Amino acid sequence: MWVYRTERMYTDRQIVLYEYQKTRNASHPRGFLKDFNGVCVTDGYQVYHTVENEREDLKIAGCWSHARRRFDEAVKALPKAKQKDSRAYLALTMIQAICREEKLLKDLPAGERKICRQLSVFEYLLTEIPKHLDDTDRSFLDDLLPWSPNLPANCRKPGKEEVK
Repeated sequence: MWVYRTERMYTDRQIVLYEYQKTRNASHPRGFLKDFNGVCVTDGYQVYHTVENEREDLKIAGCWSHARRRFDEAVKALPKAKQKDSRAYLALTMIQAICREEKLLKDLPAGERKICRQLSVFEYLLTEIPKHLDDTDRSFLDDLLPWSPNLPANCRKPGKEEVK
């Protein structure tokens, strides 16, 4: 089963297409996406990358939900006492921060979402987080919370005392 959908570009009605095929080989997405150009968000199945490598006008991007699942499984496989000190937990925390900010942008048109991602929080998170990948001390995560005074002002949510 192949599933194709229109993300949020069609706010009044989303299109979801279920296409049954007997196999999971690259010929199916190749045929379906033949007239599509741009970015296609996928579950990470390798055949999409096969199709991407054949074309210059198609870019395959990974889905955060699918990536998150693997880290969640890794954390759950660890003893409870070691979970919060693991790299998998750190990755989960990073993905949660990105998804939390993405949720705030969901109602914006695609072009505005892209601008907001490149400016403000996403740019900050995606440049700050990699600096700490080898850290064993996770206290830096407190500085990435939306209300942290250590975040740049344009990335910080106002505290209760700041909301009027």
